[in-house]
Amino acid sequence: MNSPKLSTFTGVFTPNILTIIGVIIFLRSGFVVGNAGLLSALLILVLCHVVSVITTFSLASIATNMSEVKGGGIYYLISRSIGVGHGGAIGIILYLAQTISVSMYIIGFCEVIVSLFPGLVEFQKLLGLITLGVLFIPAYKGADIASKVQVYILAALGLSLLVFFVSSIIQFDQGIFLSNLQPAYLPGISFGLMFALFFPAVTGFTQGVSLSGVLKTPQKSIMIGTFLAVFAGFIVYFIAIILLAGTASREQLLTDYYVMQTISFIPAMIILGVFASTISSGLGSFMGAPHILQAFSKDKILPFIEFFAVGSKKTGEPKRAVIMTFIIAAIAIIVADLNSIAPVITMFFLISYGMMNYSTFIESYSKNPSFRPSFKYNHWIVSLIGVVVIVVVMLIIDVVSAVVAFLILFGLNNYLSRSKTKKQFKDSRTGYYFQKIKEYMIKLQSQPIEMKNWRPQILLLTGKPKDRIDLIKFGKTIEASKGTISLLWVLRNYEGNPLRAKFKAEKELLDYTKNEEIKTLGDVVVADNYLEGLKVIVQTYGFQGFRPNTLLLGWSDKEGKEREDYLEIIRFANMYGKNIAIFDGSMDFLLDSSKTSVVDVWWRGEANGALMLMLAHLLVHGNKIKNAKLRLMRSVDDKLKINQAEEELEDLLVSSRIDAEVCVVLDTEEVCCSISTYSKDADVVFLGLSFGEDGSDFLKQYNPYRESFKSIVLVKSSDKLKLEE
Repeated sequence: MNSPKLSTFTGVFTPNILTIIGVIIFLRSGFVVGNAGLLSALLILVLCHVVSVITTFSLASIATNMSEVKGGGIYYLISRSIGVGHGGAIGIILYLAQTISVSMYIIGFCEVIVSLFPGLVEFQKLLGLITLGVLFIPAYKGADIASKVQVYILAALGLSLLVFFVSSIIQFDQGIFLSNLQPAYLPGISFGLMFALFFPAVTGFTQGVSLSGVLKTPQKSIMIGTFLAVFAGFIVYFIAIILLAGTASREQLLTDYYVMQTISFIPAMIILGVFASTISSGLGSFMGAPHILQAFSKDKILPFIEFFAVGSKKTGEPKRAVIMTFIIAAIAIIVADLNSIAPVITMFFLISYGMMNYSTFIESYSKNPSFRPSFKYNHWIVSLIGVVVIVVVMLIIDVVSAVVAFLILFGLNNYLSRSKTKKQFKDSRTGYYFQKIKEYMIKLQSQPIEMKNWRPQILLLTGKPKDRIDLIKFGKTIEASKGTISLLWVLRNYEGNPLRAKFKAEKELLDYTKNEEIKTLGDVVVADNYLEGLKVIVQTYGFQGFRPNTLLLGWSDKEGKEREDYLEIIRFANMYGKNIAIFDGSMDFLLDSSKTSVVDVWWRGEANGALMLMLAHLLVHGNKIKNAKLRLMRSVDDKLKINQAEEELEDLLVSSRIDAEVCVVLDTEEVCCSISTYSKDADVVFLGLSFGEDGSDFLKQYNPYRESFKSIVLVKSSDKLKLEE
């Protein structure tokens, strides 16, 4: 396959400059100068080019950081920088924007024709379709043919501008020039409106990037060609604005859209320039759009567009995509009412520029060693400024269209990020997250631990995850997206190479969390000595300021050495400042919304009670479980103490801002029997955990509760948690 290879001039500079020097310079520059005045018009020009220059810097940085730049232009650059979600979304909306832009340029061309030949007004749509058909030929033939056509169009455009410049210089009048310095806005016109009107003039500077796949040296050509086009465009517009201010009266500027034709010694040359600018812009979009469609079709970001990934056998040109582009553009021409969608299309272009700056910001700010662009003259602050400026520009142009564009981008990004058909690329946001997490964790290390900011940071000893489904569900439920949960699998019994066994277990753990859609951290540790391995983990897992504060385990019925190790790690973890939570039971009650779920917390004091009540609150209210009731239980041995106990618990709930029902019971029997009696129908029961003093098996005393309750949670607190804070 011998793909055509374009030079910097034909592949980047020419399509860029032809789109930049568009119809705005011929038909609207005078109107902007007439309203805003020369000084404000130059300010608008500079502000518009701030966007294009900053984005060009970002474009050069991203392009020269890649060993290879394939087809798709901005789509390719963004998707390989910050992932398929943003890249794919930009690819789709940029393709549609460029495709419908073809229609817009053709409609503009036809309107000029009709203004010259009013008799053709009834055939305007037919004329548009014929023009589209003419542009289809070079676009279908290939980028090399289309680029050659564009060179001739560029020559015609340059000749028309030269005629205007010479005519204006000869007629330049200092008095007229001075009278046009200050603004003279027509009613309802403002600086913002003039900015919005003029800004599309600079939106063509990335047109050549779409042809990245057919450039001889894409990294070099994209950088040099884009910079030259932006610079040349600025110079042309700067000269045109100066000359318009010095040769046309204020009235002419405000009322005559064809003022350049009026000034020119050869008016027909200005008409030629208008034709050239509209046709060239249309052809530029017709060339670029199919390459974008082909690029994201090859990446299979959508399940139904792979048909357009196929190129021609000889050159690989996106002929199928060209036909699709022709069809969409033809439909838009037939509909012909583009006024309502034109602002949204402009927003799409702006969003693509914003995402380019965002990509460079992420790459640079993350300080990723792999980000080594050959283009050294950029900084993440500049790229960030570019993002902010573009957002402001979008809001200035049209708030509603900006919001619509953002919503479309968000929706597409969300869909593509979740789609199972998406293709994975390098995502530099990982480096950004790494950098930010590192900074935040360093800050956390110096912050004192405050119970007011207490969050459940759970270290869950899971073992084989499929064997501990209810335990993991319980852990995730009491974490309630308020803290963190880390699943830790200590691997003791394995076959063969320990490293290979670790990798296999890590994959199993990761697959489980993905399939169950559980957002957790996770790790697998190989430890031949189970107890000593756990002791090290309890002390070292995490980082200062970001370590688990609660060890969550399932109930163990093991005997002998394993039982002793189990009890020892509970004591050890509590001695080293970890809260202990032992869960035994089922979480099936979460699935049954037809009945009222009851969660009981037996209060004996703040030592364990504060943590129990907090975890129970997170279990019920943090997950907004339907038809759930939290009861704060307490037993007293004297009927006269009931009212006082109720008042104390009510005050506690008010001050702690926890919604629960107070239930104080008279304990006329043994405590065990009393608790079992009143909570026998509860779905989950929280009890305080006591180690005892003789060092024996302290869990045996809780066996009667296991037999009485559906689910039980034993809690031993180390944190001095204050519910009132």
